[in-house]
Amino acid sequence: MLITLPGADGEISVNISEYWSNQHGTGIKGWISAAGGQPEDLEFACDGAVVPITSWHAREDIVRKAPPGFRGKAWGFWCYLPSSSTPSVTIQRRGSKARHRSQVQLTRHPQKIPDWQKAESGNLFEQFRADVNRSRGKILEIGSRQVVLGGQSKRGLFPQCSYVGFDYYPDANTDIVGDAHELSKFFGSEFDAVFSLAVLEHFAMPWVVAAEINKVLKVRGLTFHSTHFAFPLHERPWDFWRYTDQALRILFSPPLGFEVIGCAFDTPVRMHPDKVRDDLIHLPLEAAWVGISVLARKIADIDPAKFVWSASVADCLGGESHYPPPK
Repeated sequence: MLITLPGADGEISVNISEYWSNQHGTGIKGWISAAGGQPEDLEFACDGAVVPITSWHAREDIVRKAPPGFRGKAWGFWCYLPSSSTPSVTIQRRGSKARHRSQVQLTRHPQKIPDWQKAESGNLFEQFRADVNRSRGKILEIGSRQVVLGGQSKRGLFPQCSYVGFDYYPDANTDIVGDAHELSKFFGSEFDAVFSLAVLEHFAMPWVVAAEINKVLKVRGLTFHSTHFAFPLHERPWDFWRYTDQALRILFSPPLGFEVIGCAFDTPVRMHPDKVRDDLIHLPLEAAWVGISVLARKIADIDPAKFVWSASVADCLGGESHYPPPK
């Protein structure tokens, strides 16, 4: 959907490439092209809500393709327009007269967060970052390649540390290319910290990766990982797992040489099935989140008598299966 808008600084093209809408609001994704700079006056309006576009990311793919509407420069955007309306429901007896009906105005119900989750406090990644920068040690990021449009390197978040980027494929932010299932082939027990962000779900055998992290961490070293509890399929066919807090506590447990400092869910969501089913009508009322993270400390080298796994990724998936290459 391509739209042309005039303005004081010339015309711009607005392309809406994807959108979704439900009773809570409308999400819009697309790109904008102009001959000059970013149009700082662009905004979306819906149902009384006006949202200015303030978050931009480069769209070099649009620059390369130069599709219809391209004017020399291009930026991508996301926009979310909340709905201000609340549902009005009429309760009545079938076939009854108007006086036998009652209309109620419902309000948005708050997110259902269990008491055990309310007890979790603080930002585990910020705690990890602060502790690692204080140590001025050596840190390894697994999954350092910049995959998401507009993504930022995490190298600058650790200015007091010696940062090493590790990924399955090369890019400007990656120092070593390899498979995380074989970390100890590339490194010794040399890191004060190891972390990954939205990567753990892509490991075919995360228990093997946890064991490999143990092998490259120093004793008392920290490891942090954020991953998904509920998230759409992506990077197929290497999208393997979704995690709960208890799953992460097992993955970084004492038999693999770790103690868990904390686990935390983030970004509450509601699940709405597209097809109505009686057994799933309660689904939007149940607690769910996009993300889950774990912060753990290495307390000992892994005990080979307690953890034995000899199968490789190729054994499990076949030699022809690989993480999707960069586009």
